Amino acid sequence: MKPIIRLLPAVVLLSVRVDAGELRYGAAPHEAAWTLSASRLECRLTQAIPHYGVAAFVQRSGDGLNFELCVHHGAPAPSAGRLASEPPSWMHTGTTREIGAVSLAAGKRPLVLAPPLARRLLADLELGLFPTVSYRDWADGRDQVVVSVSAVNLRQSLDAFHDCVARLLPFQFKGIRYSSLNFPRSGAKLDAVARARLDQVVQYLLVDTSARVLVRGHSDSHGFRRQNQALSLHRAEAVKAYLVQQAVAPSRITVEGVGERKPVASNRNAEGRARNRRVEVSLIR
Repeated sequence: MKPIIRLLPAVVLLSVRVDAGELRYGAAPHEAAWTLSASRLECRLTQAIPHYGVAAFVQRSGDGLNFELCVHHGAPAPSAGRLASEPPSWMHTGTTREIGAVSLAAGKRPLVLAPPLARRLLADLELGLFPTVSYRDWADGRDQVVVSVSAVNLRQSLDAFHDCVARLLPFQFKGIRYSSLNFPRSGAKLDAVARARLDQVVQYLLVDTSARVLVRGHSDSHGFRRQNQALSLHRAEAVKAYLVQQAVAPSRITVEGVGERKPVASNRNAEGRARNRRVEVSLIR
């Protein structure tokens, strides 16, 4: 046990440096590591900052690059900070790039940067600079807190991150979670527009296997109510059959026929009746 006890102070000194009125957090060169979490819905490149929290570059399907700074102990209230990219101590010819003021939110995720600032930080990391956030401490404001993200060991993980981003789905969940497919009068055949939309739904469902589908068929009020009820269910079943044909498990799909009971437009004119002849496809997480 004695050798371990002797080594601990050295590790702490490399991870956290305390100067007069300044407390610095950052991974020492031997600690700096990047971890990639990859799927077709989200790419997340993270670095643990010892004794402080985690820095992450995050890109989700259908969205741009974001930078997040998460902390072990949440900020009690909003505050202001400064953002810069600093050269490491061994880069003797480097100069600090001042980026500007940032707002820090209360809670355990005080800093979230959207494009283009997130892209700026990633580009600076590729140049070997250390993105750095500084602010007055959240206890009593007496000291300056400086938090740095290390560029050490970035290259291999960054290449994998870019590969992950290239494979992301081109749309977000919120853009695909609801679809309304229209049908011809007295028909239940899917047209090209409906099939193209369902193909997108299938893409998402095959990636997010936790999502379920509610397929709800509707009709206009033309004809007898009992016939319209059957027709609305027939339309919903046609949508389910297409999804199953594209490899979506039937157990994930719930089908309902509503008939003419829930119109979205007037049934007194052709335009309104056309809008009411529909199947609504809703994804549920």
